[in-house]
Amino acid sequence: MSVALILILSGVLVQASLGYYVKLDDGRWNHATFHANLKHLFHESSAASTENICCANGQWEANAYVNAVTKLTIENVTMIVYYNGTGKIAFDEVDKKSYISFNVTESAPGTPKQYHKKSTAIKDYATGITYEIDDGDCFQQANSEGMQIVCVPENAKQISKGSFGSTDVTTFQFSTSQPPLEIVTTPTVRQNGTYCDTIMFSYALFSDDGVQEFVYDIEVIDITRGIQDPSIFVPPKSCG
Repeated sequence: MSVALILILSGVLVQASLGYYVKLDDGRWNHATFHANLKHLFHESSAASTENICCANGQWEANAYVNAVTKLTIENVTMIVYYNGTGKIAFDEVDKKSYISFNVTESAPGTPKQYHKKSTAIKDYATGITYEIDDGDCFQQANSEGMQIVCVPENAKQISKGSFGSTDVTTFQFSTSQPPLEIVTTPTVRQNGTYCDTIMFSYALFSDDGVQEFVYDIEVIDITRGIQDPSIFVPPKSCG
């Protein structure tokens, strides 16, 4: 099982991105908001300390599923958009890299056509560069954030204990606030002293800034140790 431990403990783990796919009149995709929201999930994690229940680090991979609904109101015009998709996440603390890639389908009431989008973010903490690839188009941006160990905070609520196969596991839940974003994280972990081995986790995001309201539900499962294919961290040729 993975070293992953919670993509958002008291803050979050690796900076990631999806994409906020509202079709504009000029035919371009406006995905900045969706990107920004998911970046909160993999950023500003708490460092290991005696105030945490347990922490995780290392190399891991996982599958993920996302369901979301967004309500956007601009100049008295309201649009409701639904998203669902599947993704792949990888975190490599050894080589200081992270990877997240999602295939997302967008649909809206009254709109017969569905839109499909593949969005990938590769973050190289060693060089300080983030690569965002949307349907083959690559955008680079500087990144000054450091990769940090992630931890289950001491104030996390234990909501259940049980077994995963022959392994004893514990499920915690805790909330974080990064206005206007509210995040609820529910990890199931196997504890080994101050180390956490993550079995699975989910998180829900809520926001209402007066213009946009949204609810995201993201499930991360099939967490495994190690990186099977290190080439996923290599940006495509379109990144130059």
